[in-house]
Amino acid sequence: MASSGAAAWAKYYQGKGDLATTVKTAGNVFDVNGKALSTQLAQGTPVLVLASKEYDSKPQIRVSIGGAVQTVRFKFDGLTKPGNKASAAVSLKPQAFNVITATPIQFTEYKKRLLEALQERTDLAGPIKGYLTEIVHYWSGDYAAKTRASKLYARISNDIPVNDINKDFGEVLGPLAVLKHNILAGTGHERDVNATSGIYIPARPNEPLMDYKVGSVVISAKSGTTTNTVKPNDILGLLAKNPALHRK
Repeated sequence: MASSGAAAWAKYYQGKGDLATTVKTAGNVFDVNGKALSTQLAQGTPVLVLASKEYDSKPQIRVSIGGAVQTVRFKFDGLTKPGNKASAAVSLKPQAFNVITATPIQFTEYKKRLLEALQERTDLAGPIKGYLTEIVHYWSGDYAAKTRASKLYARISNDIPVNDINKDFGEVLGPLAVLKHNILAGTGHERDVNATSGIYIPARPNEPLMDYKVGSVVISAKSGTTTNTVKPNDILGLLAKNPALHRK
């Protein structure tokens, strides 16, 4: 379960100075004395959370409002949890996001597990978590998230591991895209999936000819123009699972 409140502050903020992150849930800001203001911060807005000696449910943040940087307060649980700057060693493959199960899970559960695991990652910087969160929302059917992600990308593009997102996080997003964006259209398999189709991610990141499965459709995903090298043993292994097809 995702940590929140004082437990999250102790885990992610205590003794770490000012930390950059983003707004996870849109909401009103408060002045430094705690009085609610009419100004709202949109989901995905970059902010700097100022260091404090103890947990505060409305910590002070620095944020650009109307083109001017201001110090205000914002609800703590409405902020993306910060972390360390992403590096080449950080895994963005599905196996790093708590979506591995013995049996297929439904779309809602998959999305919930993914977003919670993303929030709990301490090896990703807050703004990068915010960006990945927005593209999860977009491929889950929230089309307005595309604009939020684009604005955030423009601010933090130099820190975003684009290649890893395309290559690995694309596998995470794939099942969402199949169910919400109909990316199987024209393949002949679109009729094999529907809103109740389960999502299955193999425990092994190098499962032969399979990155994920939606309903009865097994998918091996690649980014860009790269392709899979199909090995004879992989084909024979699949045939062995279907005796009738194997004999044929």
